[in-house]
Amino acid sequence: MHTIRLRGPWNYVPLCRTLWTAVGTSQEIDGPVPAEGRLKIPANWQETLGEDFFGRVRYQRSFHCPTGLTEQDQVFIVIDQVDALGSVTLNGQHLGDIPAGADPTRFEITILLQQRNQLEVVVDLPMTDANSAPLKRPNPQQRSGGLIGEVKIEIQSLTES
Repeated sequence: MHTIRLRGPWNYVPLCRTLWTAVGTSQEIDGPVPAEGRLKIPANWQETLGEDFFGRVRYQRSFHCPTGLTEQDQVFIVIDQVDALGSVTLNGQHLGDIPAGADPTRFEITILLQQRNQLEVVVDLPMTDANSAPLKRPNPQQRSGGLIGEVKIEIQSLTES
């Protein structure tokens, strides 16, 4: 297996503030959002967005199609960890969602690859209050959020055993 780490730079855009409801859904709430910017990951957003930001942020990064691929190769996007929920899109195609507390998540992207690709991960760390349902987080004591684990491309040959 061959691994390509997508550490950066990533563009990020805070979309809205959110609240985790009593029924376990993320609900948009009013409030200002921090400015957009660029960063390398893994990183929590506490340093760039502030300790008091709870909400939804879109991360985007472009990458070229890996070279030397054969018909025997499968290509995956692997996201080690988000805090707390995620949604993943490649070239406008929704790959899937990452539930709160999920283990590393893999999405096969072999047939979706283009010469130049746009990966988008929307991360939602909603605020919780006394009425909120439990929200599983990697480290509930921290007030972080974001892409807190590696994001990588894994190339696996079907001939590997």
